[in-house]
Amino acid sequence: MISQFPEKTFSVFTILAALVFLLLIFASLPLDSSDAAANSQSVKPLEYNRDQLVKMAVIGYISPARFGEDPYRIDPDGKIHVLPGT
Repeated sequence: MISQFPEKTFSVFTILAALVFLLLIFASLPLDSSDAAANSQSVKPLEYNRDQLVKMAVIGYISPARFGEDPYRIDPDGKIHVLPGT
């Protein structure tokens, strides 16, 4: 039976490049868990500024999205403007 897909062959250079890449990745990993423990102790917990935030009441409504109307406006000089919120 004839296959629809050609057989993939990898050159020696491709295989060596992949092995060097994996070697570089594994060489950068820490071997000792003491390094990881030291790094985790130096990380500060996340802080919040919830008590400093200003509470504000907003009156209004959310306008629905408009379709069909062109957001571009052309002034008398022929320049095109896009109005905010359109």
